[in-house]
Amino acid sequence: MGMLASRDGTPYVALTVVASLLSAGMLLLVRLAPARVARVSASHATWQKASNLASMRVAGRQRAVHAGRIPRA
Repeated sequence: MGMLASRDGTPYVALTVVASLLSAGMLLLVRLAPARVARVSASHATWQKASNLASMRVAGRQRAVHAGRIPRA
């Protein structure tokens, strides 16, 4: 009878272990996901800032050419 009880309990133990591992994995994913999102947003902000600076340089040059301070190419 002891052997039968042991065999009957094994799937539940295995299921509990698998469920624990899955929940730990999900918890880790939830903890790390915001950090990744923040890193991506920071890199996007850096790219956006560089893009804005480049646009301002082009616009500044166009204004200077239009005002006659820089000869047309």
